[in-house]
Amino acid sequence: MGRNDDPTFEVGYKKPPLHSRFKAGHSGNMRGRPKKKPQTYVEAFEKELARTTSINIGGKTKKISMIELMAKQHIARAVKGDTKAAQLVLGIVRSTGSDGSTGLPPIIEMLRTIHADHQALSAGSPKSGEFGSDAPPFDPDGGEQADET
Repeated sequence: MGRNDDPTFEVGYKKPPLHSRFKAGHSGNMRGRPKKKPQTYVEAFEKELARTTSINIGGKTKKISMIELMAKQHIARAVKGDTKAAQLVLGIVRSTGSDGSTGLPPIIEMLRTIHADHQALSAGSPKSGEFGSDAPPFDPDGGEQADET
């Protein structure tokens, strides 16, 4: 005689009928929680490049992403005369199509905007001690001059 046949057995809140309960040794989630998918290299790089860090610019602390920091460092090296950094920066800047769209990943687009911001800052007169104050102005054409004759 089962407990359902017992007249004292009560079906109700937190007391389901025996026929609808999990059988002994079996749970309702046979496969369990799915394992976390391993992270790819691209996902790991994107995650780290999107992470923010604090830097000190002109005596003020500013939070920027790692990709912005990389762009600033490459541009600073290019301005100081590092040819590899200049080639990288100029290659990114020149990769824009004639219609303004590049079809490039968002990270490259972000580098381009950072470069444009940097050019706007370097066009003004920097105060002493600020970024780029002792460096010559950045020439986006890489020093190429057209013949005027």
